[in-house]
Amino acid sequence: MEISREENRRYLSEVSVANLAALLDACVLLIGDYELVYQVVRSRFEEILTNEDYRVQLYSGVILAAHGDESCRQAFNVASNQKKAGALHCFMAQHRLAASEIKRFSRPKHGLDILERLDESMARAAVCGKISEGDCLAMESVTANLRALALMGMREFEAAKREVVRGRSLVPGEDLDKVKRGELARYTAQQNINITQLLVAADDGNKAVKVLEENTEFCETHCLEYLSEAKSALAYAQFLQSDYENAICTAEAAINRIVHEASPERLRSAREIIIASYAELGMMEQAEHQLEAVDIDPLGLTVSREYY
Repeated sequence: MEISREENRRYLSEVSVANLAALLDACVLLIGDYELVYQVVRSRFEEILTNEDYRVQLYSGVILAAHGDESCRQAFNVASNQKKAGALHCFMAQHRLAASEIKRFSRPKHGLDILERLDESMARAAVCGKISEGDCLAMESVTANLRALALMGMREFEAAKREVVRGRSLVPGEDLDKVKRGELARYTAQQNINITQLLVAADDGNKAVKVLEENTEFCETHCLEYLSEAKSALAYAQFLQSDYENAICTAEAAINRIVHEASPERLRSAREIIIASYAELGMMEQAEHQLEAVDIDPLGLTVSREYY
């Protein structure tokens, strides 16, 4: 049974704020309607800020940031100061705040300041026994990864490269308590993608493709949930290197996994790589077929699915 957008809006507007976090998450993942959840968050913002569940503020902050709404700062800060939020949850909220400053608001220096304070607070938490030494190293590795993105945005490529290398060296082999190993593997995969951004910036596309090939192998072993993103990045790198046939194959493999994730935007991006590759090869009929699928089948329901 099809549920109308207005019915979803009414339900999200009336449901208890205590249940809102999971429902906002589900609405984004299953429907992909960021505009709807943004409108709900804006209309219920005061309720959200006064709720005791840090998750509703955290998720709302992400939604606000995605729309370039600077109110996200208030949501992230409230989430990180919740009494029920532990050290890891405070880290998550401030890390997303730093990411918003860097990625959404193009304020890398503000993001760097937040990351500096975040490293200091995690070090204190480790000293006080609130997190393990392994957790502290893992979080420092994550902040190094985001710091590298900020430095890339400032075109300080050598400094960014040092942060990526430092971040990789900090990945702990043991003593993880609150940080899940699968999540850490996902951040390691993201660090590999950041390395390729540096390589592309240095006009070394061939090496970038090699790093991304190794990254897909890493994800197949350590974090299957990130494999579709790893394959998508590899397909785009192959396209940039004019390796159109491999770009098509890799993007198709990515799509076979994306369809399990209910992510229309990422599915569209992978299809665009295929469309552009077919166009470059002069195979316009195949390109047009893929272009039709973008509008006819936005969720990939007709895509043959690899075992997940």
